Amino acid sequence: LWKSFDQELGRLKQEVSTLLETTRWEGRPNDLRWRRIHLQTWVESVLDRWRQLLPEPHSISVELTALDFDIITDPDVLRMIFDNLIENARKFSKDVATIRVRGEREDERWRIYVIDDGWGFEPKDAKKIFQRFWRARSPAPYSIPGTGLGLYLARVASRAIGIRLRAESDGIGKGARFVLKGKVPDEEDDRLLSGPDPRKSQ
Repeated sequence: LWKSFDQELGRLKQEVSTLLETTRWEGRPNDLRWRRIHLQTWVESVLDRWRQLLPEPHSISVELTALDFDIITDPDVLRMIFDNLIENARKFSKDVATIRVRGEREDERWRIYVIDDGWGFEPKDAKKIFQRFWRARSPAPYSIPGTGLGLYLARVASRAIGIRLRAESDGIGKGARFVLKGKVPDEEDDRLLSGPDPRKSQ
């Protein structure tokens, strides 16, 4: 019981810290720490850490060969987005979390899908789930911990680094798909890396 309380307290402290960070991002976007990262390698490293955190029989499968290129982003902010999406998939799994992460590239645009086979949501609620404190009406147990802030924080963070995040589901009990969409940087973006706000090129 003590361990459970300690874990929940740690999770809440992290969410409060991230919520304060989102206020800073929105008010002072120049505070973001822009870096060039190799997208495929970076995502794989984040998912490797999650594989260690999720005990069997939970699983994460990846298909990221299409992401063999660099992007310009704030890695800490991007990691927070992935952490919230994976944690959301884990929490709202029906029993065993089976998470699939797939990357696509079309011309100079890329997409990353985080797909689960959990409780899902009504298609009409696809935008509502990013609202603060909102939780979908579903047969998922109300004992699932959470404040309703994780997806809200992921959406705010996505906007801060110039990428888009949307949610999709075919209905209650049919799982969910979260899609991150961004732009492959060009030479102009490289020059902006030393400037005040590379998001303007997105």
